[in-house]
Amino acid sequence: MKILVLYYSQTGQTEKALQAFMAPFMEEMAYEVTFARIVPKRPFPFPWPFFEFFGIMPETVLGVPIEIEPLPVSPKEKFDLIVLGYQPWFLSPSLPVSSILQSPWKALFRDTPVMTIITCRNMWIEADRVVTRTLEQLDARLVGKIVITDPGPSYATFVTTPMWMLTGKRKFRNPLLDRYFPEAGIPEKDLEGAVRFGRALAAKIDRIETVTSEECFEEETARIIDRLRRAERAGKRVFRVWARLIRAVSRPGTLLRSVMVFLFVIYLCLAILIGMPIVSLINRFLPRSPHRDEVASAVGIEETPPSDSTAVPSSKSVTS
Repeated sequence: MKILVLYYSQTGQTEKALQAFMAPFMEEMAYEVTFARIVPKRPFPFPWPFFEFFGIMPETVLGVPIEIEPLPVSPKEKFDLIVLGYQPWFLSPSLPVSSILQSPWKALFRDTPVMTIITCRNMWIEADRVVTRTLEQLDARLVGKIVITDPGPSYATFVTTPMWMLTGKRKFRNPLLDRYFPEAGIPEKDLEGAVRFGRALAAKIDRIETVTSEECFEEETARIIDRLRRAERAGKRVFRVWARLIRAVSRPGTLLRSVMVFLFVIYLCLAILIGMPIVSLINRFLPRSPHRDEVASAVGIEETPPSDSTAVPSSKSVTS
């Protein structure tokens, strides 16, 4: 059986999760596993310069493709399973991944079972929605999703994740601050814990053409947090407005783009500092979501109490 592991990993966390997930398959001679890293022709830096980090928001949100280096496989090659690993950027699929799905290599997905593995802060629903829709348009068959998230509280990851992206530092290295702001990113044990999902899939791999996510990962349930679902939808609408505005008046790398990005960041900070507390207060008085029983076929890594979340029967949850 031929398996393609297609991914983009900037910090290395997605790659580690994929290696753990694929370990059961790598141990067996019956599987021919090919790892294919997506490489932009103009590589993105890490850590990111401030204006370059926020400057890619318009193209990311609007799905404007970038040039990608050729993959080590032919677009015409046929695989029995594709494992797609990616991260959300600005509530959208990362630009390298959305670009490969618009490139000649999109032909790889046609009539092929696909498993997605998402590594992220804690907001992944909108990015997953885009990838799922794109895979459907490519006539791929999505057999399941695994979502591995940073277990830190939202208030902390709002600070530590951008700090990591912009400075390369995952923690403050100050005893007082580190008490309230845990190290950014996904703990190693959670990345390594993806191996158990690989084992679960390997046990059903002979029925990959017909197996469902519920059958593969029947032992656990993930949760979609209602307040994050609403926040993502609202945030994505705002990002689209700013993305269209910025692209309409500026080009990447120009002074005007930097000015527009600066205005966007000011707006974003105000929205987080002022708007989020107001939204949280309003959410306390909103009726329970009508989508409480929605099946999302995802594997989440979260420590959220059931009262704040939507149960997902076809999902798994890896709790830190």
